[in-house]
Amino acid sequence: MAHSANKLKLFDPAQYPAEQHFLIAYSGGSDSTALLHFCAHHNQLKGRIRAIHINHQIQAESNDWQKHCESQCHAWQIPLVTTRVCLDDDSENSARNARRQAFMQHLKTNEILLTGHHQQDQVETVLFRLFRGTGIKGLGGISNHSQLPQGQHISRPLLGLRKQHIIEYLHAFKLIWLEDPSNQSSRYSRNHIRHQFLPSIQAYSEHAYDAICQTAEHLQHSHRLLMRLMPEDNPLPLINDIDATYLHHWLQKKGVYPPGIHQLENFMTSCKQAAQHKHPELNWSTMRLIYWHHQFFLLHQAPQTKDTVLPFQPCMSLPCGGQLLFSEPMDISCLQIKYQVTGTRLKLAQHAHHKTVKKLFQEAQTPPWDKNITPFIYHGEQLLAVGSWCSESLTQLMDQNNCQYSWQKPIQIL
Repeated sequence: MAHSANKLKLFDPAQYPAEQHFLIAYSGGSDSTALLHFCAHHNQLKGRIRAIHINHQIQAESNDWQKHCESQCHAWQIPLVTTRVCLDDDSENSARNARRQAFMQHLKTNEILLTGHHQQDQVETVLFRLFRGTGIKGLGGISNHSQLPQGQHISRPLLGLRKQHIIEYLHAFKLIWLEDPSNQSSRYSRNHIRHQFLPSIQAYSEHAYDAICQTAEHLQHSHRLLMRLMPEDNPLPLINDIDATYLHHWLQKKGVYPPGIHQLENFMTSCKQAAQHKHPELNWSTMRLIYWHHQFFLLHQAPQTKDTVLPFQPCMSLPCGGQLLFSEPMDISCLQIKYQVTGTRLKLAQHAHHKTVKKLFQEAQTPPWDKNITPFIYHGEQLLAVGSWCSESLTQLMDQNNCQYSWQKPIQIL
């Protein structure tokens, strides 16, 4: 009697909404082959799936593997997307990043990505991160559900299955799968863990995998609870119990991938030792953390400032973001925009004397990140305005034209 994919169940499709569609990551290996076959032959999933095969072009057999996947999907009547990626190097991290970019590119709005990760992958991940050094989130291992950077969803329906269950499924349906020879190479950290450590763990206890995965699940629950309890404030006040670990979790709460813990520790030391007029700053990726007035401010990376000349019009976009807005046209041909000009003085309307821009910043308690992107606006050699401060001459000109002016600065605080 032929086996039924509905009876040899790998997961329950009812866990997903009935209208949900899926893009299945199909390498041709054992795990993705079992996942794809099950989905292709399950009554509830037919017509709701596509597959994607990523050709990394780093193995001599890469093109043959792609042809195998194309042939198999044709036989099972599954639409297949194939894409070739170019890696920066032959590391695991490069391959993972390239796959992620390909998934984001090809996922449709009504699809979620399904991958064939299983229990052994979870164990390998926990051990890999443990040996590398990680925190509570890292030791939680792989999540059943997660998101790509662009917001698309990933689901791992086989994560609770033992590898042996998948092998039994493959044999039951006499399925053919590919073996990547690089999986035997101990130059990759995961392979070393798989071949050198996992057999000893299994020999120690047949329930060891279950226990490790249960621990990872507990840590995932603990991390979710921690995220619920962490404040969402930005800025975050510096109080006694805030340390580098606290900052690490606060950044996670804000949806930001934190810098290394040693960077955060050095930053915290600088903040606690900083003189009142100093504002230590930590930059990483596209983010920055600034300590100012006993608070931590999380901001986007500083915009690039560049002096420029702009033809006058009611709305002028600035090179570092933000806009200059005039409510009425005026008899001005163009404006010169400069940044971080030192030693400048401005005569404001209804003020008897000039004031230094430095003094204006001090009186307004302008944060350091706004000082750097405040435009100095010139008409010829004449300084008309600095940010939202208008000179007496510009005020008179605007009064004559019944015009109002404002500087709309770019949003930097996350």
